[in-house]
Amino acid sequence: MTSAIPKSSRSITKSLLAFMASGLIVFSLESTAATIDANTNYGSSDFSGQSLTASALDLGTASFGNNTNVSNTTWTNTPHFSALPNQGFRLVNFTGANWSGLSFTAVAASNANQFFQQTDLTNANFSNTILNLVTTNNNSETFNQSNLSGADFSGSYLNVGTNNGLFVNSTFSSTTDFSGSTIISGINSLATSLGGADFSNATLRLDVNGADLSDVSFQNTTFVASDGIQSVVRNSVANGTDFRGTDFTGIGFANWLPSLTWTTTAPIYDENTIFTTQNGTFDPVAGGWALIPEPSTLTLLGISEWGFSCSVAGATAGVDRSPLGIVGMVFKPYWLS
Repeated sequence: MTSAIPKSSRSITKSLLAFMASGLIVFSLESTAATIDANTNYGSSDFSGQSLTASALDLGTASFGNNTNVSNTTWTNTPHFSALPNQGFRLVNFTGANWSGLSFTAVAASNANQFFQQTDLTNANFSNTILNLVTTNNNSETFNQSNLSGADFSGSYLNVGTNNGLFVNSTFSSTTDFSGSTIISGINSLATSLGGADFSNATLRLDVNGADLSDVSFQNTTFVASDGIQSVVRNSVANGTDFRGTDFTGIGFANWLPSLTWTTTAPIYDENTIFTTQNGTFDPVAGGWALIPEPSTLTLLGISEWGFSCSVAGATAGVDRSPLGIVGMVFKPYWLS
């Protein structure tokens, strides 16, 4: 059975067909895919929302910059930008882009700088990327004045060598993720605040002198020293900073750690935190840091004994009650069942 089309619908349909016949309605079948060629500068281009494919896995000097929009883009393959030029990826909008697994290498024997400077990386995915941005310029200005709120750099490798100027005046948030990453940087090279970001399980040669580290996770993170450069953790605000399992071996001096200050919650550590630095050992107890104890066999045994005693007391009183106050759940050894 065919249902009749309402009169109002027939009228609308006739009008729509008339407009289509007259050519006033145009349907766009524009492709949402783009091919990226080697050694090409895509400055000021708009690739927003497109699927990108590298025509060759080695893109050489190819670069995006000067207000290029690559927001919400993805890649069908994982190319290598093997000769990143000066100001590569400067002033680019990466908002929501997924560039996971790509590789970037600067031309080492050059004064190239300003890589990823003034970029918007809000909620961008750069996980497992390789960024080898070592040059002969001692002021590389890498990721300076950039927005990394919600950016995912987990598992990434970022090396600027002995160069300064990493993350200066950049914005981080509690959802910025550098967990499991490796960052190798020079001195005097960090943001004023890390915004509670996650640097857990990372390997860092980093200078956080004077930065606000409040609520940042450095859990199981290793600070390293190499090429005559030590990591720096001093003169920083550390409200609730998580140093559980942190290895401070690469920190220059133990007396830098007492310079950390807090106004609300002391930085936390545990029995796995290594406070031996390049020069001496820091005493967290004297420093007023808060110890977070690991669960122990004795603690668990104490809970078990407490539960047993409560269930016996409840049974004696004629009430079947657990230690949590839940009727009908008796905590007692199986041999008393």
